[in-house]
Amino acid sequence: MTTLLACTMTPSAASPDRAQRATPSSAINSVLRDQGYVGVPTRRLKSGHYQAVAQVGGKRLSLIIDSGASTSFLDNASAVRLGLSLQQSRVRVSGLGAPAQRVLSARLDDVRLGALRLDSLPVVVLDLSHVNQSLRDEGIELADGVIGADLLAQREAVFDFTSGVLYLR
Repeated sequence: MTTLLACTMTPSAASPDRAQRATPSSAINSVLRDQGYVGVPTRRLKSGHYQAVAQVGGKRLSLIIDSGASTSFLDNASAVRLGLSLQQSRVRVSGLGAPAQRVLSARLDDVRLGALRLDSLPVVVLDLSHVNQSLRDEGIELADGVIGADLLAQREAVFDFTSGVLYLR
């Protein structure tokens, strides 16, 4: 097994638009592509979060990349919009400062993140209305869900902060 360590630094954290304008570092891009990685473009939001756009069944989803979220999840409203079959789950989730809540689970089929295709992605489904209200208040695009540590670890994610490209394999 080959372990690859890549580290880049963003010169100015005060410039959230930097990742939107940057292009992938050719050295990092070349090394990772040679190892089977696919680059997924992201953009840095005013909130400092990074957003990736996915397509599921031809419908666009705005997903926040959050390595601190143990599980990938989808908003209730987005699950309904996609017509997903929801299942009761024994899982309870909580975040910092939020009480644990029971959630539903679903499976996203034919997910496309940039050029990467995922046949089946299990997700937790929960109410993100409080998150989206905060985003709305800041004039930021609402989130359909989150790409969490489960998917990032499974796909051996590498994030190039200079270019804002998420590499997955």
